[in-house]
Amino acid sequence: MMKNLLILIFSICLFSAVDAQIFNDDFESYTAGDLLGASSSTWTTWSGGTADDVEITDTRANSGTNSIHFVGSGAGGPADVVLPFGGKRVSGQFTMSMAMYVEPGKSAYLNFQGETTPGSVWTMNANFTALGAFQIDDVSFVQIRSDYPIGEWFDFEVEVNITSNIWDFKINGECVGSYAATDNFLASLDLFPLGDSDFYVDDMYTKYSAIPGPAPTFDAGLAGVGFGSAGLDGTSANVTATVINKGTTEINSFDISYTDGTVMESQSFSGMTMAAGATMELVMDVPYSFSVDNKKGQVRLSNVNGMAADDHACNDVLNSFFTVVVPRPGKRVLVEEGTGTWCGWCPRGDVFMRAMADKYPDHFVPVAVHNGDIMTLAEHNSGLGITGFPGAKVMRNSTAVDPSAIEEPILDALSVAPYATMETGARFDEDTRELEVSVTVLFPTGSIFPYRMGVIVTEDEVRGTSSDYDQANYYSGGSVIMGGYETLADPVPAIDMVYEFVSRALLGGYSGIPVQDFDVGDGDTKTFYFTYTVPAEFNTEHFNLIPVLIAPVGVIDNAGHSTLEEAIERGFVVSNTQDPVISTNTHVYPNPFSNNTNIELNLETPANVQITVLNAMGQKVASRNYGTQSGKNVFPFDGTNLANGVYYMNIYVDDKFTTKRISIMH
Repeated sequence: MMKNLLILIFSICLFSAVDAQIFNDDFESYTAGDLLGASSSTWTTWSGGTADDVEITDTRANSGTNSIHFVGSGAGGPADVVLPFGGKRVSGQFTMSMAMYVEPGKSAYLNFQGETTPGSVWTMNANFTALGAFQIDDVSFVQIRSDYPIGEWFDFEVEVNITSNIWDFKINGECVGSYAATDNFLASLDLFPLGDSDFYVDDMYTKYSAIPGPAPTFDAGLAGVGFGSAGLDGTSANVTATVINKGTTEINSFDISYTDGTVMESQSFSGMTMAAGATMELVMDVPYSFSVDNKKGQVRLSNVNGMAADDHACNDVLNSFFTVVVPRPGKRVLVEEGTGTWCGWCPRGDVFMRAMADKYPDHFVPVAVHNGDIMTLAEHNSGLGITGFPGAKVMRNSTAVDPSAIEEPILDALSVAPYATMETGARFDEDTRELEVSVTVLFPTGSIFPYRMGVIVTEDEVRGTSSDYDQANYYSGGSVIMGGYETLADPVPAIDMVYEFVSRALLGGYSGIPVQDFDVGDGDTKTFYFTYTVPAEFNTEHFNLIPVLIAPVGVIDNAGHSTLEEAIERGFVVSNTQDPVISTNTHVYPNPFSNNTNIELNLETPANVQITVLNAMGQKVASRNYGTQSGKNVFPFDGTNLANGVYYMNIYVDDKFTTKRISIMH
């Protein structure tokens, strides 16, 4: 009997060993300077060629002398290497681990591809930010936020029971979170450096077995945690937790605790009857306080049904890492989100933009830039240049991010003092629908730099009755909670849709109107003017005016925000830079025009007149000095050689000027 038992055990072990497919690479078999994909029989590249291959380096290593080094530039790359997992894995048990080193002040990125041919399905994204945050999403939703060691080697591990859809993640052997993936399959690892990436990878290990680990029967887990208004110094919020019964045993009680490493609070919950698959949203009684010295928290589930442990420990803990800042006075952060009614994942952008607007009402400035639908403003869409939807740019930084990941860069931008602050005034003629906007800019430390100034006009509560306003919705009927979209149809009919933050006009163009070099003293102000004829179909009762100060490199230095009603109540400010008298006495007609238009200017006293025309990108396309003029004058303008589009005509009278928005339609 003992002999038969030993034979059985040996057979099982032998079968398991044969079944397991293991891959190891510590990069010691290569020579520094070798191209990994070209030298390896397993590794490859995204393109299949050498243009996006990565070199073996001996600059830094976790073990031995060699590793691979990724440095990003521009929109990312050029390296983009792929490690196939031996096929598309739809069941069984998979493990991957690697040693990583992220240079201080830089970031790292990797993802899992779901199909054997890269580029069709992303099943997991992992971002390691320059601020030390570690974030995992399953493309549909951010699942895990934690921290990782900056400037030192650390182990990153993923364990996936594909059969049971259990994805566990560990940093240096400690579980940081677990979730059930939206797309529960995987085929390869993709290592791709983003624009600010600089990281090393060593000691790569993967193991796949067709035999999965055991499915838990007694398992309560954390499906999500929330820290309320985390991010601003001096705030506090009640911690929330979503608990799910991942097993088959009914759950009746448990404890939830949170800690920041110093303070710990715990609370018991009992009297529930959670069947398999049931979830509960819970709020802890004692608020969590945030300060610049308190940047991470951990929530833990324990004492489930009075037991010391359940069958799956990794989903009993979720970490959260956040940037806590003291907002700089007068600073507002502009986020422009690329979206479209045709885009089935774009409801995610709407949910996160609204969430940030609710969370940071005094600091966050949202703009929805539509693409390819009835709400598209062409010059804004082309200027922003979003290619992946939904995507967002924070303060017009070159790299677009998913809307689910905008909070950290928002807080990061809030910590940087603005070059200047702005206050908006306005007046609106309801008969002519002529809107005039004054932007008074305060320069705390003076100015001599060639900044640009513009105003973004947005409209809230945009509704439509035609099918053009239907919103594609890939969250419909799904298990992922997405702000209620999971309960709506695909597409969401126009009658059920309300669009917020819709970009309607760019006063001064996407790049703004060049502010002539001037020298102002500390604390001085300058006021600038913009005009806009509002189309009849736009509802000015829901208009927002967003002045933007654009730095010479094209990024936004600071933004402002007020409703049109607030700007009118604040009052239209007479400027010593752009003259409302000149604006009132200047008319451009016809407008829009095909080839020729006229500029009528009534001068009370003799003055030098100069006219320059800028395109929507702020580039000068025409200019003429008319010398000294007086009285009523009509100056013809020939736009025959200019392309169709919106232009901005600056009319200078001595050292004063006004701006008129013109449209050419050949």
